[in-house]
Amino acid sequence: PLSMMAGAICLFETMEVTRCLPWMMREMKALTGGHGVAEALMIFNFAYMVEGASGFGTPVALGAPMLISLGHGKLESVVVLLLANTFATVFGAAGTPIWFGFGSLGLSEPDFLQISFYAAIALTVAAFLLVPFVFGLLVPFKIVRDNILFVMLSLSGCLFPMLGLSVVSYEFPSLVGGMVGCGISALLIQYKVGLKPMRLTTGEETGRQVCEETGRYPLDIGTISDRNVVPLSSAYMTSNKKAATSASQLEAGEGPTENNNNNNNN
Repeated sequence: PLSMMAGAICLFETMEVTRCLPWMMREMKALTGGHGVAEALMIFNFAYMVEGASGFGTPVALGAPMLISLGHGKLESVVVLLLANTFATVFGAAGTPIWFGFGSLGLSEPDFLQISFYAAIALTVAAFLLVPFVFGLLVPFKIVRDNILFVMLSLSGCLFPMLGLSVVSYEFPSLVGGMVGCGISALLIQYKVGLKPMRLTTGEETGRQVCEETGRYPLDIGTISDRNVVPLSSAYMTSNKKAATSASQLEAGEGPTENNNNNNNN
């Protein structure tokens, strides 16, 4: 467990030093358009996949900084990742809770698979019922409710593959479910399936366009430290999004930072 956590911390530090983490967050902003529900589902599926690969709380160590970088509150990000992580822990670290937790009972392989399947059923039902309320801690529940079709479809893309694989394996359901879920969620976001546009309004203090429910500019990227600064425009952003991002920086009085200039020169 300690070596896995050490690996997760090393991975996070490497991603931050090389600016891989902020680059990923910028590209996610380009994909989601800053939609809070879409961001939450992408991080949920990513955390599901990471839990299946390493477990021991690694998704929280990696996913919470990502949510913070996307502009969400620090406390809310940590709490949401801790709660979301519970829907994959049974199959965490390649099924360690099953084969190690029940290993001393002398159970056979079919017994392990039966436990795996029953656990997957419980996790699937619990996730469909509780995850929307968990996301309500991160974004206003009204937004979650308005986009409930997208939430259900995205969860289905992760949970049903996990449920199906649990019949034949107790090691990889979470890992595979998270990977498939990331792909399906990205497609749902790209084609706006069940995802309603955000309502924007002009902020009273800054004069910038901000989301009516959250009060923040959708394409803003937060920073965790001075090392995770990258240019805010993405090659995958439309020209309108690039113009909006540049305009929002000027309106807020934010010129290009020294770090951004150095990145552009590089």
